[in-house]
Amino acid sequence: MSARVTRKRARTEEEENQAEQSENPKSVPVVEESVLLKRDEEFWLEDGTIILIARDIEFRVYSGLLAYHSPVLKEEFSKPHSKRSTLVPDGGFLLCPVVHLSDTPEDLRHLLRAYMPCKDYSLYVAKEPSFANISVSIRLGKKYKITPLYEQSLHHLRRHFPRDYTAWRDALEYEPPGWDGEETVGVINLARSIGELSILPAAFLVCMILDDDFIIHGFTGEDGKRETLTPENLATCLRGRTRVCQANIAHRLQILTYSPRCREPSLCRSMLKKALTALHTRVKTLMDLDVNTSHSAFLMDEKSNPLSVCKDCNKELSRRSWAESEKVWNLLPELLGIDIPGWCEVPGVEGDAS
Repeated sequence: MSARVTRKRARTEEEENQAEQSENPKSVPVVEESVLLKRDEEFWLEDGTIILIARDIEFRVYSGLLAYHSPVLKEEFSKPHSKRSTLVPDGGFLLCPVVHLSDTPEDLRHLLRAYMPCKDYSLYVAKEPSFANISVSIRLGKKYKITPLYEQSLHHLRRHFPRDYTAWRDALEYEPPGWDGEETVGVINLARSIGELSILPAAFLVCMILDDDFIIHGFTGEDGKRETLTPENLATCLRGRTRVCQANIAHRLQILTYSPRCREPSLCRSMLKKALTALHTRVKTLMDLDVNTSHSAFLMDEKSNPLSVCKDCNKELSRRSWAESEKVWNLLPELLGIDIPGWCEVPGVEGDAS
């Protein structure tokens, strides 16, 4: 039975509900608003055609709009549901189906914002999505088969946690704008849950750099629950820390060598020898988990004074520094114990493979 609007006001609302059921004995029951439920402040639309309930929060929205984007919700809305008689702006009544969802109110609110923007939404001001927004869009996009929402959100993660070293090296920040580093814990869990393994090396690299407290305890989500790494992911992160550190040291020790086209061999060899001799004072830099470390961090004497070499040697040091960094990047899946087919085979094509 489709929802219908009536302007008849002679009978009370209770009589109207009873009359509706007596006219069609097969109709689903009309229910009254529960005193235990709270209307959502953002999504209680006075002309909404359906009431969605997530835990103790109810949302009155447009069923047709959601059904258009989601075949899963379209099928769910087509099933018989209890109905509630609700007022509409012109003073009439509308029988709204009441549908209970298993999602949290916070998750459902993010999903609704994607298709029913709030009052302060601007078409012309770009806004970077939060981790919560991306997480919900991927999880609920998959659950409700909203393919564009799912794919666009996954592309955002792939862009900020790339498989291509050059994209990673040139990034201004290692997390998406506005994200906290510890939210990478959620990125790892999310990537694992959807099988998007190509995101994991960059995400684990960010996670490894975090303080131990964040790695172990994670972060608190919008719903007040704490999200932490699974035992498997925590073991991967801690084990990976040691392996990446060892790989970084081994490859950084290959950087300090002069160019075959060196213009001042005597000077450059002397400077590079001083730098090699002073490496014992740069242990922290050698052990830095960030694979991107410039050669200038090692071209110093024991007192941390910069050492100068000729132009050709400087260019060679820079080239070797990035080349050795890329070698470690290419080793990340192996160091993490994660099999990612084609990890080193598609340079520059970010996020193509799963």
